[in-house]
Amino acid sequence: MVKIALFVPHSFFYVKLFFSIKKALESHGFHVTGRTELLSSDALLEFCRQDQPDVIWEMNRTRNEIPGLPKHIVHIAWIVDTLGKKIDDFSGSDILYFFWHNWIKDCNSRYSRVVDWLPPGFDPELYFPEPGNFISDISFVGHISFPWRIEEEERILFESPELSITFKDALQHLERQVHMVDLTGYHEDDYIEMALSFLSVNIRKRISLDACVQYDLGCRAILRMAFRQKMLDLAVASGASIRFFGPGGWQAWPKYQPFYQSVLTEPADLRAVYQSSRINLHEGVGVHFRMLDCMASGGLLFFMASPDDALPGGIQSCFTPGKHYVEFDQNDFSEKAAFYLAHSEERTQICEQASAEVATMHTWQHRIQKIADDLNSL
Repeated sequence: MVKIALFVPHSFFYVKLFFSIKKALESHGFHVTGRTELLSSDALLEFCRQDQPDVIWEMNRTRNEIPGLPKHIVHIAWIVDTLGKKIDDFSGSDILYFFWHNWIKDCNSRYSRVVDWLPPGFDPELYFPEPGNFISDISFVGHISFPWRIEEEERILFESPELSITFKDALQHLERQVHMVDLTGYHEDDYIEMALSFLSVNIRKRISLDACVQYDLGCRAILRMAFRQKMLDLAVASGASIRFFGPGGWQAWPKYQPFYQSVLTEPADLRAVYQSSRINLHEGVGVHFRMLDCMASGGLLFFMASPDDALPGGIQSCFTPGKHYVEFDQNDFSEKAAFYLAHSEERTQICEQASAEVATMHTWQHRIQKIADDLNSL
């Protein structure tokens, strides 16, 4: 029996995820140990000495960050969040999975025998359709970042006797550029390059960004703020009844605070929100945990269109708009929201088709089958 040690971050969400993945691994015949925390390199080596796993499966860390990991232990890295690292920093694992397919194109992993896309799955014991009453027209479940603080905007990225470049300078350039270019295939590293593109090549080569600044420019500014604000503003402007849930800085945004409810930590509470909302919003960043959980619960998913939807790893690589979810953009949101709020039969049909599709193709059982096949290929 192959012994896998699984390590995920410690949070309400990831603790539940750990046990869902563990259950699916065990159903495939693996013996599973591990922790709901990411150990330091030294602590992981000591764990391996005592536990003697055959395989280590970690989230957001590759083998090159663990000097001394015995070669006979297979290392699986699943990169769900880059945490401010560049894509090329992820290297060395025997199997390297990316949560977002766009990251693969710029990966130059050394020694990895498998480099592939691994989308999330869902746990059918936690998310399933059941009848209920509607509480709101529109809901969104997810994190929103706090607005930029002055001290964040004033961070110095480059300084010389002739020139001083602040984070705000780069941020404003990024926010202007993102509306002017085709964002197909873009990911965090591309947004960082875009943010600094107003500087000469010579100056760009002299700038060294810490992980926090890289995260803020590459992820927070666009993926966590601009895209979500664009979607949330459409919901607020619709005049429909709205609920927002999740961690982060909701109450620091005056235009969203009146609709904010709470943080949701239990799958049953998340399931209840999806089922009691006529429309559930997602800002459109590929196949994601929340969208699968929503579909599995029988909720109607409204997914904001992105340039990558029809590419490998995009939502259309797994689902069909109009059949499994409703695609929208800023030009047609009001019309589509009004239609589906008024037509319960059409809502129900999409919800039923979506829940059947995810149950057939997208449980954690399906994801673990891929991992088992990849391990057998080594």
